[in-house]
Amino acid sequence: MTDMELYEPILLKNLIKNPEFFSKSLSIIEPKYFKRIGNQELFKLIKNYYTTYKNIPNSTELIASVKNIQNAEIRNSIIDASKEMQSAELCGTEYLLDETVKWVKDSLYLEALMVGSDGLQKKNDDMKLKAKQILDEMAKVSIDSDLGLSFDDIDEMIKYYQERNIGIRTQHKELNKRLGSGFLPGTLNVLLAAQGVGKCSKGTDEINIYVKDCDYEEFEKKLQIIRSKKNKKS
Repeated sequence: MTDMELYEPILLKNLIKNPEFFSKSLSIIEPKYFKRIGNQELFKLIKNYYTTYKNIPNSTELIASVKNIQNAEIRNSIIDASKEMQSAELCGTEYLLDETVKWVKDSLYLEALMVGSDGLQKKNDDMKLKAKQILDEMAKVSIDSDLGLSFDDIDEMIKYYQERNIGIRTQHKELNKRLGSGFLPGTLNVLLAAQGVGKCSKGTDEINIYVKDCDYEEFEKKLQIIRSKKNKKS
């Protein structure tokens, strides 16, 4: 098995055992990312159960759900996947979140390679465009660290989200599409392009615009929010 396949039972077990990991990661996981059919179908059962009952299923409830699968081959593959999941290890939340983002990105990258390769062989521009779109989707994969935050009172929660830093946007619409929330604190953004097309000039222009329009009181306020977020996590 590949490293990606070895991670699948670990991911599945921690989904049903770790509510924080479940709430933060579920939105970025899709059945197609699982390479093994049994794990793919087991994840569908977990997600369907949560959608129906608004609760995370336990192992007994998952096994009971298998009885509703009509296809014997798929049913047996789920049972085998469930056994592997039971023997998988439990891991820390931060580690799981990091590994799951990598796992999702690797899955999308492999999909883009396959689609792009077929597009080149068949000289199909639509397939090549699809591969580019998948890579763009991969670049945006992230987990919102604010999910699952707890607050002492409602006023504290309202204040936090009113002041929430959503990142620095640029003057370039196409670049903003790829950045998503903008240049976020604690992240590294790499712009790749051929020599001489204007990467340095673009970066200098953005810095000049930001400094020119900067409200220094607002800037200091944002710094305080960033520090308070780091303190909450620690």
